[in-house]
Amino acid sequence: MEPPSKYSSRGDMGLKIAINNVRQFLKNIKRTCSEYCNSGAISRNDRFPIQIVNINKLTAELCGVSESKVKMEMKKLKNGQTETTSISKVGRKRIDFDAVNVMQVRRICHDFYLRKEQPTLQKLLDSCLADNNFPRVRKETFRKWLKSQKRINRLLQPKLRSSATATTKRPNLKMSLKVERIEVRDVRFPTSKEGHGSDAMHTDPDYSCAYVIVHVLDKPELKGYGLTFTLGRGTEIVVQALRTLSPLVVGEDLKKIWNNFATFWRKLTSESQLRWIGPEKGVMHLAVAAIVNALWDLWARYENKPLWKLLVDLAPEKLVSTIDFRYITDVITPAECIQMLKEKKSETEFQREAEMKSTGFLAYTTQVGWLGYSDETVESLCKDFIKKGFTSFKVKVGQNLSEDKKRCKLVRDAIGPERNLMIDANQRWDVEEAIDWVTQLKEFKPLWIEEPTSPDDVLGHSTIAKALRPLGIGVATGEMCQNRVIFKQLFQAEAISFCQIDSCRLGGINEILSVYFMAKKFGIPVCPHAGGVGLCEMVQHLQIWDYISLSGESENRMIEWVDHLHEHFKVPPIIRNAHYIAPTEPGYSTQIKDESLEVYEFPNGKYWKAQV
Repeated sequence: MEPPSKYSSRGDMGLKIAINNVRQFLKNIKRTCSEYCNSGAISRNDRFPIQIVNINKLTAELCGVSESKVKMEMKKLKNGQTETTSISKVGRKRIDFDAVNVMQVRRICHDFYLRKEQPTLQKLLDSCLADNNFPRVRKETFRKWLKSQKRINRLLQPKLRSSATATTKRPNLKMSLKVERIEVRDVRFPTSKEGHGSDAMHTDPDYSCAYVIVHVLDKPELKGYGLTFTLGRGTEIVVQALRTLSPLVVGEDLKKIWNNFATFWRKLTSESQLRWIGPEKGVMHLAVAAIVNALWDLWARYENKPLWKLLVDLAPEKLVSTIDFRYITDVITPAECIQMLKEKKSETEFQREAEMKSTGFLAYTTQVGWLGYSDETVESLCKDFIKKGFTSFKVKVGQNLSEDKKRCKLVRDAIGPERNLMIDANQRWDVEEAIDWVTQLKEFKPLWIEEPTSPDDVLGHSTIAKALRPLGIGVATGEMCQNRVIFKQLFQAEAISFCQIDSCRLGGINEILSVYFMAKKFGIPVCPHAGGVGLCEMVQHLQIWDYISLSGESENRMIEWVDHLHEHFKVPPIIRNAHYIAPTEPGYSTQIKDESLEVYEFPNGKYWKAQV
């Protein structure tokens, strides 16, 4: 429809056009839904022709006139007695449904399909209203029309055609959701036996996790799963920290937590006595991460969405409200973050989301570079990963310079000059030692040196970065950064070229989001640390959200991939042609299989009992 060019001074004409535009809006939605079915993008059994049985009442409510007046004008329209134009004005209220962009309606409808929801007109209109790509819709006026949610909901009673495919019920918003208990388990896998995960500092890791299950009162089918990654010994300390924190969560209303998440996060991290053994770092922060990860997983499951989609769908104000900005407002503010998200709301957001579902996000592999692997194993793995489409490979260094040169040459020869090679020292060196060591490896053209020195030494990283910049070698770090403050200082000191968030080292998603926003402001690409237990499962959600809603960039960005232990998860990552494909199952992909827990829980699992 053409945009309105002028306004009628008569309320009747505005009412006629309002009715016509609402009808046209519904036709557009029906048509785009039908197009999806016909194109094969979804199953025809899942289609839902929308029938609003109270359209007259809805129009009367929106226009502020009587229902009888609406019926009379509808009858005139049907009989062709009314001339329709694109002019719409009812008193001071203007209905700009003609401003709805069909492509955006297509995206919104498709989102509902993916969630297997039964959308009412209310939900569709709310989705359009929340979308910044409808600049001509008079949003403030529309909000006033919809201020009485209960009244409008009574007017919206869609009749949905039954389908052979059962749809998932939307959660009852009035349902009480209180945390009944926190279950904590120590889970360890014997990866040290074959050298998996071995590096210059951690020579014999048994990949492990402190695993959390949040149980909901009177809702046994609804649980949240979270974890924090460890390396074997010491996991029992994190487990005890989790048990100590649990009373702060048990009995809490989950909806209140989600509606005021930043306040709850601060409650966990700033408990007056427990804070003394932090604050916001070390074992306590690892425990906070496990609990917070479980609460986000539960939220996504409650909304029946994968975690990345929950983040994408949250209004900018709502998403930013989950972050505790204490200590970082000198660098970034909530208002800046909200503006960043709003600037990325466009038609291309739909395209980026579709890309993540079909093509996915680029991955790189560390699996070829464990120090415990033989040369034959490394060479064989390089060939295998090249066949799988990988273009970036990381090698562990730092124990012996001559061995590092030999290993880097082996990998560079195997992958060729056109592919990326990265090196990782896992905090092995002093500052000057790092500069000298990496300079002697420059002939192998590494893209970055990862964790060259102590993760707490911000100025040391800055010195290394400055020295290596002329060589074209960047500095990457983050997997051991304690909190958002360290990241803030790394950005301020120009100490890193690549930011490597870890889904468990920081205090869960809330704090990780703050780092993404700071990285965006400073123009530093994020390449999440992964591997371990559950890290690949989690960070894919975060990076996919960043690409769709925040950075919109894929250049110099990739997610680490290590093909270990994914068989123990209910929803393992899908890697296709060296890309993470966006998950479709609800949650944060953090649920471990029951049978794996029976075998590898420490010390009473079947495997560990057999070792005794």
